[in-house]
Amino acid sequence: MLQHGKRPTIASRHGMVAAAHPLAAAAGARILSNGGNAFDAAVATAAALNVVEPYMSGLAGRGVATCYIAREQRVRTLDFVGPISKNFPIDKLDNRAQLQRGALAVGAPGNLAGWCELNSAHGKKKLPELFAPAIAIARDGFQIIEFNIEEIQGVAGELSGHKALHPEWSRVYTAGAGNVKPGFVLKQPDLARTLEALASEGPGLLYGGALGQKILDRLTELGGCMVMDDLLAARATWRDPVSVTYRGRTVHVPPPPCEGFQFLLTLRILEGFDLAAMKRNSTEHVDTVLRAVRLAAGVRIATGVPAPQRLAEILSDAHVETLRARVRDGKPVIGPTEQWTPPQEPVSATDESHTTSFSIADNDGNLICLTQSLGSVFGSGVVVPGTGLCLNNFLYWADVNPQSPNRVKPGG
Repeated sequence: MLQHGKRPTIASRHGMVAAAHPLAAAAGARILSNGGNAFDAAVATAAALNVVEPYMSGLAGRGVATCYIAREQRVRTLDFVGPISKNFPIDKLDNRAQLQRGALAVGAPGNLAGWCELNSAHGKKKLPELFAPAIAIARDGFQIIEFNIEEIQGVAGELSGHKALHPEWSRVYTAGAGNVKPGFVLKQPDLARTLEALASEGPGLLYGGALGQKILDRLTELGGCMVMDDLLAARATWRDPVSVTYRGRTVHVPPPPCEGFQFLLTLRILEGFDLAAMKRNSTEHVDTVLRAVRLAAGVRIATGVPAPQRLAEILSDAHVETLRARVRDGKPVIGPTEQWTPPQEPVSATDESHTTSFSIADNDGNLICLTQSLGSVFGSGVVVPGTGLCLNNFLYWADVNPQSPNRVKPGG
């Protein structure tokens, strides 16, 4: 119940999970209450999100995590995005619309590798216990909420036009009806069995094993290019973060190829402005913030994946001051915000991506912020028969424009 027009303040002395769906947050909190730590709870939360928000993320997606590891007293990041398929047919592609749906859009699943690395490196519990909440929800079903309905219904019409993809998608997520209504209970028995098998046999079932082969067989059937070597290359890698200070606080993000340095550059620009003196949400306040965001996005898009020396130059005082001057000059800031496009092409403002992020703290002092995605809503639209897995379309964000300075390379 809201009182005085404010949301209640939630506090805990023993740990906390903040996630996009209450069942996923409850799965992580259950692990914390049973003696697990933040790394264990992250696995349980991520797996449960696979069930309750199957359009948004899942073990067949990709992601990154930024962690404060209490026993090491340092921040580290875990990258589980993985390289582009070595047989990716870049020479046959010239625009990203060719990769929005279907088998060619699929990047090797990295989320499972990331979950398992978090657990094996720093967790206390075993996979069967961590996957148990997700398995139960998938097997028993859950009543979909408004956002579930919005996302499923929002994509149903489009996917119905993909005759090779729609039947399995519809069977798994709409019980074959092609649409859902309030009160619908979504059961995913195939996904429950997949999670049970992974809990028992470990990630090798996907990376080099029978589950991986089943994914590859489906992709090959649909004209994909992924091979087992691509799955084996989908490792989770620990890296040191990129950091800046902002008004006395140190902010950490994963290093390239993650493009989170845009966020750090935005903060560096804004530190040169007295935001506190501006009326909150006034024209001056909003314009200043949005101009900084757009300028930082332009630098990110023009730069691609910078080497460490180049990244240091981007975040340097000298470069940041030139951007602050650009914020002050009042001239329009135009250009793409997602991917490089030729100057003569219009920039689309379409919301194409769907990503979830959750944060966890435990009473040992460990902190995790994990972000994972399938790319678009329901990713590639490819659902692997008998597995309940919806595959990502991360290669839709691979820059295939022949004119772009950031054009990708197979295996890169």
